[in-house]
Amino acid sequence: MKKQTLTEPEQNFLRLRVVEGKSFETISEELGIEKEKLIRWSIDLKQDLQTLKAVEYDKLIERYELSNLKRLDHLGELYTRLKNELDGRDFTGLPTDKLFLILSDVRDKISLHTGMEKGEILNEMIGKKKE
Repeated sequence: MKKQTLTEPEQNFLRLRVVEGKSFETISEELGIEKEKLIRWSIDLKQDLQTLKAVEYDKLIERYELSNLKRLDHLGELYTRLKNELDGRDFTGLPTDKLFLILSDVRDKISLHTGMEKGEILNEMIGKKKE
């Protein structure tokens, strides 16, 4: 049967091992507990170690705003700022080869998001210019 409460040395072991990332050797020296006993604890307390790792990992994700939704939100804001800046720019100073690369990249992105073939996109763009 699994015991309910951890002893203070076991709690210290978990903290040093997970939160501080210390080796068995270092923990053994700091706590004055044989390394073999610490290794047994790591086996016996495997579930506690995993739980503490998950909690610490979650804290880091929150602290550094690493969740997928926050990253997507940040990228969306960045995209909007860049698009607004680009919309206000005049492309007359750009060399032809760079303009072609930008046009090709935009066409590829349109193709990716619409499912249209590149030729269809070009025909659509040319057709709208004639109207």
